[in-house]
Amino acid sequence: MQKKNRMPFALPVFLPLLGALFSILMTSVSWSVQPSPADLVMLDGAVYTVNDSLPRAQAVAVSDGEIVFVGNNAEAEEYIADNTEVIELQGKMLLPGFIDSHNHVFEGVFSVGNECDLSPDDTLAGQIPWLEECKSRNPEPGKWITGYGHQFETLMNNDENTNPRRLLDTIFPENPVVLMEESSHSMIANSMALELAGFDRESDHPIGGRLMRGSDGELNGVLFDNAGDIIMEMAWNSRKSLFENNYQGLLGGMDEVSRNGITTVGDGRLYWQRGWYDVWQAARENGDLTIRASLRPWIYPDVDMETQFQFLGDVATKGIDDLLILNQAKLYSDGIIHFGTARLLTPYGFSWQKNLPLGLNYIAPGPLIKWLERLEEVNLGAHIHALGDRGVREALDAIEVVRSRGSEQLYSLTHLEMIDEQDIPPIFAA
Repeated sequence: MQKKNRMPFALPVFLPLLGALFSILMTSVSWSVQPSPADLVMLDGAVYTVNDSLPRAQAVAVSDGEIVFVGNNAEAEEYIADNTEVIELQGKMLLPGFIDSHNHVFEGVFSVGNECDLSPDDTLAGQIPWLEECKSRNPEPGKWITGYGHQFETLMNNDENTNPRRLLDTIFPENPVVLMEESSHSMIANSMALELAGFDRESDHPIGGRLMRGSDGELNGVLFDNAGDIIMEMAWNSRKSLFENNYQGLLGGMDEVSRNGITTVGDGRLYWQRGWYDVWQAARENGDLTIRASLRPWIYPDVDMETQFQFLGDVATKGIDDLLILNQAKLYSDGIIHFGTARLLTPYGFSWQKNLPLGLNYIAPGPLIKWLERLEEVNLGAHIHALGDRGVREALDAIEVVRSRGSEQLYSLTHLEMIDEQDIPPIFAA
């Protein structure tokens, strides 16, 4: 039998499948007829099967995107025909695809939100060359300038009187500017951006966010959590050719996760008001979707609930067979510890947030319960950011309430940096 030229193994190989698929395959077969030719056969590997009855194998055959054989080289040879692609693994390991349950595919590999690269190691003064270089590449007046990369505490140099707004005003007098901190929970903005967002000296803190002020009471340009999200949303949606840029960004993100063997991702926050859901849908329709994704539409704490449910009710899906799964929304209980926005049971010893000793809620306990109840109506569970011990408890309490009322939705908490011992079931306690 003539066989197609074989390709040597060169890079790590990952199969886009759930590990459970291996467990349903036969470990050995006696054939009375010739097996149908496979599209792909991989030989001479160390195949990790996730199957206790055959934990290791040498070869795998694939037809029409499904594994049809796992076993030894000799039996796999029967699946090879003229048009079969054959990869010689040369003893290297072959693994099922990895599942990353919390990923930010849209925010990882693209340029829509990043005209400026900042340094994580510099104070505000040290950022001047980076900002001036960014200005030289973006001379168009009126255009939103966005960027990423600074580290908040280093930027501020532990000085509450540091004023990023004034520096940004000097370098970008004709452009609204918003720059995201490396954690994504803080941003700095200039006066033009703050004015466009309606933030001034007299402004109240937005729901789920904080506006930082200097000792003179004026905004210093630092925005925490949802205060920064509000401005970034404006900057993002100002882009020309937004859909096309988003689409290319998604392709780049999928390439990156696929290159690292990740074949299923949970989207950490689907900003649907930026058009991200439409881009995922288009990628599926165009045949460009190369991963399975669990999309979690972002719940905006400052946007009317009824407005959001006009979208959520249309997109919810229950099944998990599709490449796009929408069975959870993304909610935030609190912020993060080192900015003083994570919700704690005991007061912070030090906090950047004045008059906020226990941190903040993106969505307070009462509204959180209401959100979970309404999500139940449209067949959605929730993926909840909960980081401080009070934030974790409030999220658990909300889930307990809706469970007591009969909810069988999927609920998960993410990050969980602080958990009070009372909230840990005895079976898991140390």
